Amino acid sequence: MKTAIIITACMIGLPQLASAAQCHFKTEAAIVCTDPKNAAIAFDRFGYATSEIEKSYNLEILRESGCGIRYKNTYKTASIEQQAIGKVALQDGWAKVLRVIVNRSDMYYVSPNYIEGTCRKFVPETDTIQSLAPSADASFDSQDNDDHFRCPESLSSDAEKEAAMKESLLSIAKQHPKFTLREIVNARMHLLESHHCTQTLEKMQANQPSTSTTP
Repeated sequence: MKTAIIITACMIGLPQLASAAQCHFKTEAAIVCTDPKNAAIAFDRFGYATSEIEKSYNLEILRESGCGIRYKNTYKTASIEQQAIGKVALQDGWAKVLRVIVNRSDMYYVSPNYIEGTCRKFVPETDTIQSLAPSADASFDSQDNDDHFRCPESLSSDAEKEAAMKESLLSIAKQHPKFTLREIVNARMHLLESHHCTQTLEKMQANQPSTSTTP
């Protein structure tokens, strides 16, 4: 009987634990942006300082940058789902940024420092949800793709290099199904540049057809 009571008590507590583990904004100062780099810069500049953020000139700077503390009054209850994770370059190094869907309707970029708990993966319910992921963020590479990326010059044979290139392009296309071919290629170029694949980039530049001004 005592064992049954203990088991029942644990089961009653499970929903509370599951709820606590779900991700949410951990502060009213959470700044969300429409651009990944601005999201990283915003956290780097303001952190958790609500009083600093709410100064009129700073609010205007954030507004002009496509950012704001849009969930100040609902940060504890707003639902957050993760769509992608990537990184952007700042002056002092790389900064991780999340692309999230808030309340199943709003897409923003946000520093993971503003979020606590484990975010579940966003799964669209209809085709109309594609409007939440504009193609303008082609350079925002997936962290999964980034973690497994290797510079082609680190591979020993041409066959390995070709296979790695195909795998990289297919991985980007799978993670970003709405990307055009040009956006997929641009995303791979971003990976080459961010990983400093100098030899490959120089070879690609040398193989580009020269433009002539002669008619």
